[in-house]
Amino acid sequence: MLKHDIIPPQDIEFNIFQEVVVSTSTTNMLGWNIPAANLSNLQVLQTAWAAAWLVAKDRGNRSKAQVMAKTVARKQYEAALRPFVQQWVQLNSAVTNADRVSMNIKPRDKTRTKIPAPSTLPMVEIMPGNGSTLLLNFRQQPEANGSSRRGKPEGAASCEFYYKVDGDAPASPADCPMRIMATRSPVMLNFDSGMSGRRIWTYSRWMNATGQGGQWIINAVSAVIP
Repeated sequence: MLKHDIIPPQDIEFNIFQEVVVSTSTTNMLGWNIPAANLSNLQVLQTAWAAAWLVAKDRGNRSKAQVMAKTVARKQYEAALRPFVQQWVQLNSAVTNADRVSMNIKPRDKTRTKIPAPSTLPMVEIMPGNGSTLLLNFRQQPEANGSSRRGKPEGAASCEFYYKVDGDAPASPADCPMRIMATRSPVMLNFDSGMSGRRIWTYSRWMNATGQGGQWIINAVSAVIP
């Protein structure tokens, strides 16, 4: 999670913020080296949010169910948008401070004390979600120091995943073409219904706030897309 929350609290401000971030990131996808899969996953959640917000933004003509649908859509969208901004805007060396300011994102302070790379391995469990959705649950190993008090080890800001779908099982993270990073568990992966029954493999590791990664887990975690 970012030290200072850059996600606007009000829905109207959030809607403007997310539109600018996604639009600017899409325009600069190649120059900023953003994988298409990362943007695609974000755009699916953006579409769900836009539909829910369209019918719920009129306070004088909306139902409780519509408000609830809007709240759920934003929560799911934020869970993906926050780590996306951290990885592909805040920590991306290809993005200039002028780019960040144009998206109403405060540039990072580069004078912080150096943080060592995490030294432990995450524990990952893949669970089925709604429809063709998988949830990647991650936490510290049970025997890790402080595991009873926090999900991530001290010094870890996020969990990075490299994953692939279908084909032969990967021998290492280098065999996985898709990448995603999450600051909170679980992280949601959305797939088209036509991908149901295919297998996904993922490697993971802890990342600190400066983008340094720890050791990868030895064996990929696997599950079938529902």
